[in-house]
Amino acid sequence: MPPPETPYTADEAARGAHVLQLTGYSGLRTCNIGTARWVHQSAAFAVGGYDWVLRFYLDGDDEPGSEGYVTLKLVLFTSHARVRASFNLGLVDHATGRPAFQPLDVTAVFDTTPGHRGRKHSSHGRPRLMTRCELEASPAYLHDDAVAVACVVTVVSGSTTRRARSAPPDIPLPEPEPDLPQHIGELLVSQDGADVTFDVDGEAFAAHRIILAARSPVFEEELYGSPAMETDAHHHVTVRDMRPAVFRALLHFIYTDSVPAMGDLGTDETRELIQHLLVAADRYDMDRLRVVCEHILARIIQEETVASTLVLADRHRCDRLKQACVDFMASSDQVGDDAARSNGEDDRRKENRANITKSAFDYVSVQKRPIQDGIQTKHLYCPDDVKQ
Repeated sequence: MPPPETPYTADEAARGAHVLQLTGYSGLRTCNIGTARWVHQSAAFAVGGYDWVLRFYLDGDDEPGSEGYVTLKLVLFTSHARVRASFNLGLVDHATGRPAFQPLDVTAVFDTTPGHRGRKHSSHGRPRLMTRCELEASPAYLHDDAVAVACVVTVVSGSTTRRARSAPPDIPLPEPEPDLPQHIGELLVSQDGADVTFDVDGEAFAAHRIILAARSPVFEEELYGSPAMETDAHHHVTVRDMRPAVFRALLHFIYTDSVPAMGDLGTDETRELIQHLLVAADRYDMDRLRVVCEHILARIIQEETVASTLVLADRHRCDRLKQACVDFMASSDQVGDDAARSNGEDDRRKENRANITKSAFDYVSVQKRPIQDGIQTKHLYCPDDVKQ
């Protein structure tokens, strides 16, 4: 009787790495959004005698629930092959040069043999890496309008792993994506077990006290610190000075740790929602949400909005956003100086400084007055009310 076959040893494995550089992100973000097609694909690279490519999706792929999320995929590009490989995918932090890999590599079987799901290529990856809004708000991963994706692949030699005769069939066991935010988020949608209802400008929102209290010390005090709250079987809370759309986005972040998927961040409607969401984050003492909102607003500063954004940052102690406004004004001054020097127009340079810097700081001085909880007036954050 012949001896059983043994698994491959470590020296029979091949390991390789590849980095996909995406430049001109602002142009890529308008391509194929919502069509389950990759926005960018790397050139083929070889590891272990097989060809591979990386695919970058901005609005999810064909995985359920991936819409609005950045998705990374490793694709086996070699036909008629069955390969067992471990891999890791992540975005590269531009400040450190290090990729944000998962703690453990994912092991999966890539199969492009005839008849396997009828597909020419086989892929595995991270379908819900982060929301598109979070990526666009992150200066670490989106820098100078560029994104970098890193991948490491370890391939066992041969088309499949040999095994002893008594071993079970080779079954692909890819490590699943973390799904806790998804499951907690489903509670917000289903409202199963909800024990508190918020009335926000006439619109009712059902939620779970224990989740809100775990995410916000203000909610904890409000929902568990009052004896009156414990006497009502289903608690009712009226939220004042907040719009329903803002409270809905606040709950989405509390349950999923991400901001809702949004459209164009440059629109007045989206910008105003993020501004109000930042105020809500400050109101409920949610530091991470405040930082996320700061990053988003810092990326969409314009000449028409820098003054009102500076007021917002000053009132809510957002030092990073305040610095971004100052940097933007300094940059605008430099642009005006360059244009003036090239055209010999000193008056234009002076007008540029007066139009942005002076109006912004004048607006801050005018708006420095006590405000009540939440948002006092709409015009506080509306750039149309800034007199340039």
